Amino acid sequence: MAWSLTSYLTSREQCWSVTCPQTSYPGQWTFPSIYVMDMVLEWIKNNGGAAAMEKLSSVKSQMIYEIIDNSQGFYVCPVERQNRSRMNIPFRIGNSKGDEALEKRFLDKAVELNMISLKGHRSVGGIRASLYNAVTTEDVEKLAAFMKNFLEMHQL
Repeated sequence: MAWSLTSYLTSREQCWSVTCPQTSYPGQWTFPSIYVMDMVLEWIKNNGGAAAMEKLSSVKSQMIYEIIDNSQGFYVCPVERQNRSRMNIPFRIGNSKGDEALEKRFLDKAVELNMISLKGHRSVGGIRASLYNAVTTEDVEKLAAFMKNFLEMHQL
């Protein structure tokens, strides 16, 4: 591929002229991506801005981390406290290596309760609660209640 400003500023995969050579226009950006980004930024602005999103993410993550930290080892977060994310909370059930049968029960029951996409990344397993901005406080409260109930039913 010959050098161009477009190929210099973007990776080969993002270069429109490489992706769609038959209808390409160098420098053309994908309108849907920009439109969706505009809608998300408008939603954030209308809901208190970045400061409100930061506070909300702190409240939501604290709900889940409190259950994990107070579970006496039933739920185990492999990330040290000072490095924990407010968006993605990975944890294991049963012990630090995880009890796969117990984790499968947890995930199956979560799906029954319409809580999906809690399965951890395929390379590490376990559970991962993703608390992105679109996840409401009510959604997190529902997950927290489920985690407490599951703990009470299965704690040794």
